[in-house]
Amino acid sequence: MAALHIRASEWFEAQGLEPEAFQHAIAANDIERAERLIDGNGSPLYVRGQTVPVLNWLESLPVSTLNARPWMWITFATVLSIVGKVSHVEPNLQAAESAMDNVQSIDMKQHLVNRIEELRELLGILTADPIQMDATIARTNRVDPGTLAVSPAALWKLGLAYFYSGERRPAVKAFVNAISVSEATGNVHVNILASTSLARAIELDNELTRAAETFRRVLRLVGDPPGPVACEAYAGLARIFYERNDLEAAQQHGEKSLELARQVEIASFVTSELVLVHLQLAEGDTSAAIASLARTAETVGDKRFRYRMPDVVAMQVLAFLKQGRLEDAAQLARQHELPMAQARVSLAQGDALSALATLEPLRLQLEDKGWQKERLEVMLLQALSHYANDDQDAAIRVLSDVLEIAEPEGFVRTFVDEGVPMAQLLSLAAARGIRPDYVSRLRAALGVEEHEAETKSAPLPVKPVQSLAEPLSQRELEILQLIANGLSNRQISERLFLALATVKGHNRNIFGKLQVERRTEAVARARELGLL
Repeated sequence: MAALHIRASEWFEAQGLEPEAFQHAIAANDIERAERLIDGNGSPLYVRGQTVPVLNWLESLPVSTLNARPWMWITFATVLSIVGKVSHVEPNLQAAESAMDNVQSIDMKQHLVNRIEELRELLGILTADPIQMDATIARTNRVDPGTLAVSPAALWKLGLAYFYSGERRPAVKAFVNAISVSEATGNVHVNILASTSLARAIELDNELTRAAETFRRVLRLVGDPPGPVACEAYAGLARIFYERNDLEAAQQHGEKSLELARQVEIASFVTSELVLVHLQLAEGDTSAAIASLARTAETVGDKRFRYRMPDVVAMQVLAFLKQGRLEDAAQLARQHELPMAQARVSLAQGDALSALATLEPLRLQLEDKGWQKERLEVMLLQALSHYANDDQDAAIRVLSDVLEIAEPEGFVRTFVDEGVPMAQLLSLAAARGIRPDYVSRLRAALGVEEHEAETKSAPLPVKPVQSLAEPLSQRELEILQLIANGLSNRQISERLFLALATVKGHNRNIFGKLQVERRTEAVARARELGLL
């Protein structure tokens, strides 16, 4: 029977069907053949959709077999790291070290020692250990470039260390070098990893088209059927489809990403789930989004992928604000010291000046770092904050800069997700003739015409004439119009993404300035003054 399995394995291998060849090799208990098939000539089976079968086989092997082949302990540890079983990695590496006496070749022994060190180093980077990242950067930069030319993995890890340290420019350079060397040496595995990392860095530089092309290149490298290693590429494409408002394609790619990520317990599941949460929020299913985020946050904490927690928390803050849970949002933003989230909370509280005070130094920091995506988001919040502060000229100046950056790459959801305030600001931009084609597309995506029909009033490019001792702010005029349209405080809070308490506070200010006590009196007085 074993001989038949060997023949079958040889035949499947000749046809290029390594997964089937591997199954027959392990059925024949041909360990050497199974080892070679796992290696895959630079593209290991465990990154090509065969992670679970490879792991199951390694777990079934006797300790004596692994001790006789210390490199298999290292492969075992590598697969465990891929599936997120981080606590099991170190014991396997220690087992490899203990079995090193079984290796006769000095060169092979040194090679295995290097692999163990590299895996420990990678785990430190992937768990965002700042000491490990600094050590990686220092050690790699000390190595002679001629040595690095045969070590694409070292270049990729150098890129990761830079990337997670916030130094994106040198990270991109390292990723590009890693891809070049991996192609020259035929290391498909590192090519996939470095290309995925490069695509993400390009995406964060607001180059959506180039990023999408790079993510698609990753999928071609992975092949069909795709393994878990492709989940980040699918998530990246989902984000880009989402940004360009192709929600159906975003959903498809997001679900595929999560399906692959769930095959193993890796940090990439966070990326996949956040994409789908974006879609839930876009569809107005805030409760489901909050529930998903709670589960994700719990898992991230359990798995110690702490470097992903800020992404999860920032999304939680956004979801809480959409649901009107202002205190919960504020507490999270303070606890995790997320300035952009804190600015959003201030804006939702009606404190535009505090938001601006937070955003200006943050923008300068981001410009100094060269973080383009985050800078764009901050500028957009600055424009909305100026608008909420009744400074339309400042709002339009900043918005014009944002539109100039966003138009070439077709950004849409960055604007749409800001809701009614953005619709009003874009209407003001349209009235002033700013980038008319692009603004028209964005207003259409926001459903401005439908919204204006509902509210019976388009946002005005100039302030209405007021004869009040203390004029109403732009936000107060906006709320007054919604009151006149018969919306309840709860409906206004949902429409404008404000906390209910914030809406009630605006009502008190409106009543005080109009010198009235009731909604009907406020509407009547506003009509007398020509405010409605």
